[in-house]
Amino acid sequence: MIDVIEAHECANVFRLLAGDEYDCLVDDIANNGLLNPICLYEGKILDGRNRHRACLAAGVDPIFVNYEGSDPIQFVISANEMRRHDNESQRAMAAARLANLKLGDNQHTKEGASIEAGTSQTEAADAMGVSRSAVQRAAKVQATAAPEVLAAIDGGFIAVSDAASIIEMPLEDQSAIV
Repeated sequence: MIDVIEAHECANVFRLLAGDEYDCLVDDIANNGLLNPICLYEGKILDGRNRHRACLAAGVDPIFVNYEGSDPIQFVISANEMRRHDNESQRAMAAARLANLKLGDNQHTKEGASIEAGTSQTEAADAMGVSRSAVQRAAKVQATAAPEVLAAIDGGFIAVSDAASIIEMPLEDQSAIV
């Protein structure tokens, strides 16, 4: 039996795969095995949450490596940017989650910055290639939108700007719209 391992907070910046995207990953791992190891940091999954879930679903033993670097957030961003094809709204949602990491999750420091400084919305926007205003909209949507709205944005079905226009509505009305 494969153990379930918790995801590191830095890994949660990016959305989990769902639907056909996830099903294809499960099928690939079932047919070809795990080709890229899952990276652990502080005993949690730093990179490879989707691969880990797919290994569990496919009954394939995962392969793990430990992260040895000094900037786990930059590692997660770099590892995910090149292999994902997220749209601007999905990247804005990731940037808002990055900027909202609680103190201590962001264990790296920039030259001249302290850990307490964290990641600003501007830094998160720059890292994800979106505007600061998109990050601000995404943060507001994340704080007030119905779970179905958040899932629709993460799935690439609606834009953050469209979601921002309905978040003042009651949650059940938001859900009905998406």
